[in-house]
Amino acid sequence: MGNSKCISFTKKSQKLHKPLLKLAGKVAKLACISGSTISTAESCTGGMLASTITEIPGASRYFSCGFITYSNQAKVDLLNIDAAIINQFEAVSEKIVTLMAMKCRQKTKTSISIAISGLAGPEIGNECAPVGTVYIAITLPHGTKCYQFKFEGNRQQIRIQTCVEALKILLGELKILVIPCLETV
Repeated sequence: MGNSKCISFTKKSQKLHKPLLKLAGKVAKLACISGSTISTAESCTGGMLASTITEIPGASRYFSCGFITYSNQAKVDLLNIDAAIINQFEAVSEKIVTLMAMKCRQKTKTSISIAISGLAGPEIGNECAPVGTVYIAITLPHGTKCYQFKFEGNRQQIRIQTCVEALKILLGELKILVIPCLETV
C-alpha cells in the first residue's frame, strides 16, 4: 500500500464538472416532481452520465441503473442487441444508440432511458463517424428520439460535452412530463 497513489480531481476538472452537476440537480428536481425513473446505457462516456446523475443526493428516488456497454460484445451481452445489427450499422450510429435506449428501458422498466454512443478520440474515426461524432437516444413511454452531435476538443472535453447535452435532453423531456403534474396542483 505504501506505493499506491490516490487520483484526485484538479481544480480545472472540478470546474469542467460544475455545469454537469447544475444540470443533474435540475434533472433530479423534475424527475422527483414527475415521478419519473431513469436508466442509462453508455458507451463513449463510460458511465460518466450515470455518475453525474448519482452525484445528487437522493438519486435513488429516480435513478435505477446504468449499463456501461463500451464494447460491442457488452452491447450484445448486457442489452441483447444482435451482433449482426451492430456489424451492419456500426456501434456509432443512430440505429444502435436507439436500440441501446430501447433495450435499456425494456430491461430496467424505467419510465425514461437515455443511451450514448460516439467517438471521443483520440484515435481517428472514419468518414461516416469522425472523432467527436456522438449519438444520444432517449426512450420514453410515448416514443424514442435520437440526436446526432459533432463535438470538438480533446477526449475529456468531448465526453463532458456529451454528458451536458444528454442532461439537457433529459431536462427537456422531464419538463414536458412535469407540466401535467403542475396542472393538477
